[in-house]
Amino acid sequence: RVWYAIALYIISALLQFLPVLILNDLVRYFETGAPPDFNALIFHPWGDVVGLFVFPFLVSLLQTRSQVILNHCAIFIRTAVSTLLFSKALTISASGRAQTSTGQVVNMMSNDTMQLQRFLQFFGFTLVAPIQIII
Repeated sequence: RVWYAIALYIISALLQFLPVLILNDLVRYFETGAPPDFNALIFHPWGDVVGLFVFPFLVSLLQTRSQVILNHCAIFIRTAVSTLLFSKALTISASGRAQTSTGQVVNMMSNDTMQLQRFLQFFGFTLVAPIQIII
């Protein structure tokens, strides 16, 4: 599921550049005074206008779905790690309990698991950033 979410996010990142190309096409159309043949343009001007609405809408849908999947996975991982820490805390020996304070266990269960959750939430951003910089 994580790779599916990352693929959605990569597709949305690539689609983010289409409105810029469409606007460039529209500016070229209006600068030349509406040429009779539309072969010099990427799309028909009305297709460009529709694209200016459709592509940002599609990008937002793909990014939202990607973030929902990544947030779901992040919460799942955080819950799993918290459960493992809790079960380990219950089965630790008396000498192990003497070496570990309650504050350390609470810190691991709250802060450290939250860091794992945040990492997975923003994992897609770190993978897509080099692609966006290159393009």
